[in-house]
Amino acid sequence: MRVSGGLSMLTKRVKRVARLSTSKSAMVYVGFVVIATLFWGFVAVNRELTLSDISFNVRVVNIPDNYRLLDSVPSNVVCSFKGPGWPLISRLGFSRSNADLDIDFRRFEVEEEHVMRVPSLMTLLLEQLPDGATITKLDHPRLEVHYGDASKVVPVMLNLTNNTGRTIGDEFVMKPDTVTVYGAKDVIDALTSLEANLTLEADHSSYEVPVSTAGLPLLVEPRAVHVEVDYIKTLVMKETVMLKVINVPA
Repeated sequence: MRVSGGLSMLTKRVKRVARLSTSKSAMVYVGFVVIATLFWGFVAVNRELTLSDISFNVRVVNIPDNYRLLDSVPSNVVCSFKGPGWPLISRLGFSRSNADLDIDFRRFEVEEEHVMRVPSLMTLLLEQLPDGATITKLDHPRLEVHYGDASKVVPVMLNLTNNTGRTIGDEFVMKPDTVTVYGAKDVIDALTSLEANLTLEADHSSYEVPVSTAGLPLLVEPRAVHVEVDYIKTLVMKETVMLKVINVPA
């Protein structure tokens, strides 16, 4: 009985040691797999990587408070890149629209022409990217935006054309009747008014009319005026009368 009990105890110990040995082997195997995966990922992301259609949010910074950009600036530019994987990913991330492109107004201002001129957005982008990166696609290669450093409130003159055949009243409503314009000082000083050109339509009496800049580099706020026109109702009467001819010689 003692021998039998000793064998049973020895068998249990052997099984427990075997289980511990198997568990340790599995843990070592898993550890090696994790390390190999990390090493492979590190090598993979450091190879040349192509990133397509990355959207950069465009921001113009360092604009003086009394300046206004007279031309529209694209809200974003779309680019494609080639370059070392990990540096590109660490700069741009994995999203296609989380990067910012800051344009320093003071750096690209041309005072004598009242324009902000960025001759190459490609160069500006490469300054923000890691060494070895190249741009393979760019939808806005350069920017040229006029700006104004003066402002003035001027009246709006309504230039109205009526081809409807209907009669309009002498009074009409235009709101507002003045606008604020921004531009170069010499242009602003010579400006006395702006026009809003309206061609009437037979079935409309209310209009949003853009204010014309007459081809001048100006920013107008607001860009349009609201006009309401009253048509005069004409009354047409019809009546039959008898005609009598008199003073006819015999």
